[in-house]
Amino acid sequence: MSRMEFSFLEETLVAWRHVRAGVVDELKNIPPDKLDFRPTPEVRSVRELVQHILEVAMFHTAELSRPDTNLKRYPMSEWGRRYAATAYDATKKQDLVKLLRSQIKDAESAFRRMGDLALWQLIEQFDGSLVTKFQRVHDGIGQEMYHRGQLTTYARLMGREPALTKLIRRGDLIRATSRLAVGAAGRTGGGGRDHHRLVRLLGHQDLSKLEARAKRAAATAQTTAEAKAGRG
Repeated sequence: MSRMEFSFLEETLVAWRHVRAGVVDELKNIPPDKLDFRPTPEVRSVRELVQHILEVAMFHTAELSRPDTNLKRYPMSEWGRRYAATAYDATKKQDLVKLLRSQIKDAESAFRRMGDLALWQLIEQFDGSLVTKFQRVHDGIGQEMYHRGQLTTYARLMGREPALTKLIRRGDLIRATSRLAVGAAGRTGGGGRDHHRLVRLLGHQDLSKLEARAKRAAATAQTTAEAKAGRG
């Protein structure tokens, strides 16, 4: 987003896109045969949780992009049928991932057609209070982030590491490995270009390969340091 394109709407859509990407990552992290997993019988399964995320997003997109927005147009029990039939038709993991990606693109297009000014319109909430359409969009983003957290909890209960944790750990390993590579290059006369090439390559490795590369880099640095100390 360039400076000329900056607007509150674009900033809002960037925030939503970031959260949605996280939801997609967490869903992709869960095996296809675990979509029916639920911590207790009373709560949503993985599949139902993702369908709910889509349902609320589709509801907000459909109503907030209308000039005559009415959040109480239909009872909540009818949202799935009225706004999100495609979400409940999607039962396979690949279909849910595809729909999560396409839905936010549809939402972005709908809100861009409206423009910033229309989203400052006041609307009545379920409790009768007045808020702007922008506030409802941000409420939806917050709701989606909340459910993203639930997906990470589900992953932990399955014995899996959440996608976000993997991403953070990957970044830590890249930084640690690059520091080792710089040290080894300095001791062996290697140049900075080798270091930057290594960092770029590491960024495209999966976590297990990255961990193995980090260990090899550490061993190389240690061997080089010992050899240099022996020559001294």
